[in-house]
Amino acid sequence: MQNLFRKLVKLFHRTTVFPILFLGYVFHTASAEDIKNLSFSHLYIEDGLSQSTILSIYQTTDHFLWLGTIDGLNRYDGYTIKIFSNSDQDTSSLSDNYITSLVEDKRGYLWIGTKNNGFNRYESRSSVFKRFIPDGDGNNSPASKNVWDICIDYDGSLWIAYNGQGVDHFYPDSGLFDNYRVDGNIMGRLPSNNVARIFLDRTNTLWLATQNGLARYNRKEDRFILFPFGESSDLDVKTISQSRRGDIWFSTEQGNLYRIRVDTQEIKKYRLPVNSRLCSIRSILFHPYTNQVLVGTYGFGLFLLNPQEETFTQYVHDAREPTSLSNNYIIDMHIDKSNVLWIGTLKGVNKCDLKPGKFSLFRLKKESRKIVKTDVSPFDNFITTVYKDPQNNVWFGLYGNGLVQLNRQSGQIKEYRFSKGIATIWDIIPDEKSYLWLACDEGLVHFQKKSGKYIKATFPNNLWLDEKRPSLRCLLKEPAGTLLLGFADGTLLRYSPQKDAFTPLSDKANFRLEKGIFNIFRDRRGTIWIGTDGGGLYSYDSSADTIESFFAGIDSLRWIQRVNAVREDHYGNLWVATSRGLAIVNLKTKKVRRFSTENGLPNNFIYAIE
Repeated sequence: MQNLFRKLVKLFHRTTVFPILFLGYVFHTASAEDIKNLSFSHLYIEDGLSQSTILSIYQTTDHFLWLGTIDGLNRYDGYTIKIFSNSDQDTSSLSDNYITSLVEDKRGYLWIGTKNNGFNRYESRSSVFKRFIPDGDGNNSPASKNVWDICIDYDGSLWIAYNGQGVDHFYPDSGLFDNYRVDGNIMGRLPSNNVARIFLDRTNTLWLATQNGLARYNRKEDRFILFPFGESSDLDVKTISQSRRGDIWFSTEQGNLYRIRVDTQEIKKYRLPVNSRLCSIRSILFHPYTNQVLVGTYGFGLFLLNPQEETFTQYVHDAREPTSLSNNYIIDMHIDKSNVLWIGTLKGVNKCDLKPGKFSLFRLKKESRKIVKTDVSPFDNFITTVYKDPQNNVWFGLYGNGLVQLNRQSGQIKEYRFSKGIATIWDIIPDEKSYLWLACDEGLVHFQKKSGKYIKATFPNNLWLDEKRPSLRCLLKEPAGTLLLGFADGTLLRYSPQKDAFTPLSDKANFRLEKGIFNIFRDRRGTIWIGTDGGGLYSYDSSADTIESFFAGIDSLRWIQRVNAVREDHYGNLWVATSRGLAIVNLKTKKVRRFSTENGLPNNFIYAIE
């Protein structure tokens, strides 16, 4: 999505509340230059694909995404898929359903290579395919039916790569073909007749990826010159690309990645960190917002390379994670005009928005004891809650590691460690200027900010039948100065600091909810909102002494189960932190909008909002 908060404005009016989200998630040890943890959505046969093996992906100037499969050509408009296929009775249809290559020329024609029957030109206005199939007529027809790649030259002519027949230089206006191959007549023009890719760089230099090495075309001499780069056992080049700074990148069947510097022609080799001699790299792209290289492999998933640090981050299929790659066998990749990455595999299409997330992460820099913006988790443990005091300090509750104070002006932090029973801080609310109330596993704690001293409140023994008291998870200060306490077993209590007394919120039996209570929040209208562990969101009307499920009976909102935090913006909308993303609730219309990793969140499990 282009702008997360613009979309919020359209639904919920303009707001100046931009929350900080704290997530219960520690990132993998990726480079700090990662924009975000990549998350994928998918297109499968059940979504309309003609076949699940995707060999080629290309977006045309009319913004259609074209997908070449082994059984038909698919056109995707973002909503529906239209399938084009061969018909023996229609010569204006595709010549073959096995699609190997897609590219658009400056005139708007889409050129389609096939494995078994030459190549085609598609004219969108007439929806007609013109076929180019070998007929044995020398320079007037293609050299082979088995097309591996098509490249548009700077003058509009085409270069066609074949499996076994070298390359053709095709002139569409005249219909003539010039063939380049290794044979007795023109030995030396190509290092091999098996050409996997043809690439035109930004200086109009033509490069060929062949089975016997990398070749560069000399236009003045009309011949291809072998570009030496490595060992004789590693010459099977699979793909070629060019970085933003102009360096040429290419890869081999054995999993080696090479970079040719544009200024010095120096060659640098990168080896993928896999325990296999063969790890074919099928596609190389460049992250539009970082210096990272996206490397698609056949069998080992996707790698992100940081060239400076020479480190790799790997993304593979995980059956337990629905937003992982659908398959580890990557055949083609394409970045569209919106900087969305599309990946073709043996099992459908993967989609990943590469735009930077709209949510920032921070971490503790141990050397300076400061919190700085980064792409990894702030602390070694989960952040469970956050509170900003009037002195502009931010207080973090940690899971098992006590309390952390951040001075926002200086960036300095101070850590407070407690005894085992109150090591996990679930909620923080203010009392007087120099005190905080803390909700802990062992109960209620009164904490003095200046000294760091604390007192633990004592609960009556008759409040629970079991000897073991449930964890205190959340707090709410009422206008009268009393506190509402929510417990992990669904109990709601009221505490009077003046009397040091605990009482049930109500005598009604149903005020012990079936699910644990994770959050209590009071909006400007006086409604109390109760977030639960698996039961969704409840509202409590104190004047009527009634409680009800806010989303009861609404099937589309069943994803809101675990509610960790609730906040209200200046326009009365509720921001609800859940285990499955962020929900924005318009209380007037009852409309709910969900935001997840696909919209820029680095993880869907949100513990707190401030």
